Amino acid sequence: ADSSVILRTCITQLKNEVFRRGYEWSPKFAVKCNDCGKEHEETTLECAECDSQNLRKPDKRQKAYANTLMHGCEYINDSEQMFIDVLKELEDDLNVMDDAYIVLVKEYFIDGNGNIRAHKIKQIFRADPVTMAIVCDDEGNKGGDTYTCIHHRDVVITESHEKCGECNGDVYPVHYINRAHGMAQNFIKGEVLHFSKYSPSRLYGTSPVITMWNHLTTLIAMENYINQAYTKARMPKGLLAVQTRNIESMKTFWRGVKEKMEQDAHFIPVMGIEAENGKGSVEWIKFMDSLKEMDYISVKEDLRDRVAAFYGVSKIFMADNSASGGLNNEGMQILVTNRAVEMAQNVWNKYVFPFIVKQFGITDWDI
Repeated sequence: ADSSVILRTCITQLKNEVFRRGYEWSPKFAVKCNDCGKEHEETTLECAECDSQNLRKPDKRQKAYANTLMHGCEYINDSEQMFIDVLKELEDDLNVMDDAYIVLVKEYFIDGNGNIRAHKIKQIFRADPVTMAIVCDDEGNKGGDTYTCIHHRDVVITESHEKCGECNGDVYPVHYINRAHGMAQNFIKGEVLHFSKYSPSRLYGTSPVITMWNHLTTLIAMENYINQAYTKARMPKGLLAVQTRNIESMKTFWRGVKEKMEQDAHFIPVMGIEAENGKGSVEWIKFMDSLKEMDYISVKEDLRDRVAAFYGVSKIFMADNSASGGLNNEGMQILVTNRAVEMAQNVWNKYVFPFIVKQFGITDWDI
């Protein structure tokens, strides 16, 4: 994905369009009944469900902490990343791996019985999908086999009633594990969200790069071919073979031709060849086909179009002016890409942001 300019262009353009307008808080309802819980989309003085007048508006205090953490001048984590930076990292993971992991670093409040009574989100990170894994049983249910301590994440226990060997604290089911740098770091429920974009399933997604592997490696090979053709390591275009009885005079002649061509680039050498049988011979042996003979441009455009079509990125978004004007409908090209952007935004609006809002304890607002 990093080596192919075509693929990276598609991913970058799609990512820029997805996050072009940023994000905002929106109320889940206009008013809500405190008696029956009915949420009304429009402001009213009386509940439509139970006729109660005990109504309230969305509580702005709910989003105060989250808004400060995500929208303020402070960074979202110790790596000095803004919230939008983490989201863009995760979008790249979706487009390359189709597996993205968002990690919430929490501070827990535990009662005397060892139960988690509350938590506070301190940081938000993107986890590397290469080192992250889902912990589940044979049926695909998360958090069924191993347990860990929230203070010592490297501790793994197979029985739920056992205590942590380090601090004698309670243990909780492991849902995810990170094996970076040869060390295991376990995560419990609510700390990690895994999501996919192109092939969502109970467990992992399927990388689009796998599907387009032959197309991408062919494009990279074509670009390498052009690179070598314009460097000193290239193969000669061909060989000029001349039949002669005097090799030394031939060498002397061409040495003189090279000297004259250095002085005059337009010098045309003239050479006569005398053969004993009266039949001279000059033969051109070609080693390389020209780019036109190999149909290089049309093949590359076809491969590019197939890669771009998968991501829904139209030519107009890849700075291809040949696709503009005349019978090329720019409006339709923009519509196609907008649909791909809408599909990508639905992943965030319907899966990721509701999870984050829930973990912040916010019930009256959406992102």
